[in-house]
This record gives sequence, C-alpha cells and structure tokens, in this order.
Amino acid sequence: MTAMGIPNMRNGLAAFGFLASALIPTNPAAANGTWDDASEVRLVVSGDIASQPAEYLIELLSDGDARITKMDRSAPSDQWPVIVLVGGQVMLVQNMELEEGYEIDAMDGPVLMLQLTLSLLAKGLADGPTSLPTEGSVEVQKVEQEEPIEVSTTSAGGQFPAPWRLSGTATREEGDRIAYSLDLVYTSGTEKPTVEIDGHWKKTDPRPKLDPAMALTAWKSYEIGPIERTSASGTIYDFGAQPVELEAQTLRELRLEISEQ
Repeated sequence: MTAMGIPNMRNGLAAFGFLASALIPTNPAAANGTWDDASEVRLVVSGDIASQPAEYLIELLSDGDARITKMDRSAPSDQWPVIVLVGGQVMLVQNMELEEGYEIDAMDGPVLMLQLTLSLLAKGLADGPTSLPTEGSVEVQKVEQEEPIEVSTTSAGGQFPAPWRLSGTATREEGDRIAYSLDLVYTSGTEKPTVEIDGHWKKTDPRPKLDPAMALTAWKSYEIGPIERTSASGTIYDFGAQPVELEAQTLRELRLEISEQ
C-alpha cells in the first residue's frame, strides 16, 4: 500500500487474521472502553484516497466471525456484495466475482480503512467512546509533526506520513452507537492529500451471532490457508483463499465440518 490510496493488493496474504482475530480481543475486558471494542463500524471513505466514495458496513461478530458488506446505494440491498468469515477458516462470498488467485484481496481495502478509522478515533479521542457525553457533539482534533499513521494487516501495510492534521466531530446517537465525521490531511512529498471518513461506531454486548440456520446455497465458498503455486521460477508458498466445495448446507453444518478438520 502507498500513502496515496486504497491498495489493490497482489500478494495474496490474508487480511483475515487482523479482522477476525486482532480486532476481537481474546480478553474482552482488556479492550473495554476503547475504540477497538467495536462490534459494528459503518464507514464512507472519500477524498484523494478513493476515485469515488466507498461505503462499508463491517460487523465483528461472536465465535470469531465477521461480515463485510459493501453498501451500493444504486442497487437493492439484496444485491450488495457481502463477505462472511466463519471461524477463521472459511470465507463465504455473495454478489461478488473474485479474481482467480487473488480472492482474498477483496477484503484488503475495507479492512485497512477500518483500521485507519479506529486509529483516527483513538488519536483524536484518546479517552475512548465512554468519554463522549450523552448529548451534543465533541470536536476531534489532533496535529502530529513527526509520527506517521501506520495501517497494517497480514496482507498489506503502509503509512500516512507526518506532518498530518485530523479534525472532525463525534456524537453519541443512542446507547453505545456513536456517529463520527473525520477529515485527515497528511503529507505526500509536496502534496497534502485528504481522507474523509464518515459513519458510525457501535458496541453491542454480547456480540451478535450469525444465524446457525443460514443457508449456504447462494454463497461461494473459499478455504483460508496455505497455498502452493508453481511458476517458471519455482514453487511459491503463499497464504490466501481457495475455492472449495462444501458438503454443508447450513452454517450450523459448516461449523461442524470445521470442528472435525
């Protein structure tokens, strides 16, 4: 990833580990009161980082599951692209065509933007979501002269160089749901690109669960794990997502298959 844009990654390494594991703490109490404790984040990304605004709803669920929905307002919601990650081992995809050999790249952009959003909230509102009042907006302000903002997953990484300036607002809407609007201006050579991110942050305790009876017939399935490829230069060992045929017809049956592996 460069500092100038959302990457189209080609290395095939999995961003899954960051999304489904690192953002869901093994010790929930350790993250209590921090921005990393989200169970749902909606983000609309625009500015110089994207050729056109992109809107995602990212749900960090129980059982190590996660769901990424690309919200395309020009189409009915039942046609929106969706990725569901099950138990750290299977990626289910609906309404998306993934490029062969690079299937796992589909989550790189939204995952990195999720990490950037949580990082900006933490830098601008260091006391965490519990510090926001029940009414009214809070200004988000931060100026940094030296330290870049780094975003990194197991599949991609990069930074937004300093000096950078963050501004915006955050407003508690109801309970543990907080609306935010963030503007980041960073340095790239002689230029000052901008990133604009709007949306909401939400914490639900306990975390929501996927429906065990969810039918899998309309989903394409991919197994997450090591990949061995042969090229003219030799054998390449990678990590990514490969198409797999499932015997399971429901999510409950899929969890049973995973547990038996």
